[in-house]
Amino acid sequence: MIPGHKVIGYTFAVGNSADISRLRERVGFDWIHSGDGTFAMGCYCDDENRCHQQILRDLREKLGTQST
Repeated sequence: MIPGHKVIGYTFAVGNSADISRLRERVGFDWIHSGDGTFAMGCYCDDENRCHQQILRDLREKLGTQST
């Protein structure tokens, strides 16, 4: 992934008020870069150690950035 480019993926879960037909919908979003190296991310997994965002946490630690 190159900062400044779009990230593409598929939805795998939706919230309580979301339309279930959006599951497996292809989505894209801009990679948001923070100038000071901080960024925010949320996780709603029951087991944080098996979370799909573990890769982001590992990368954040490797790069020395902080989450907010």
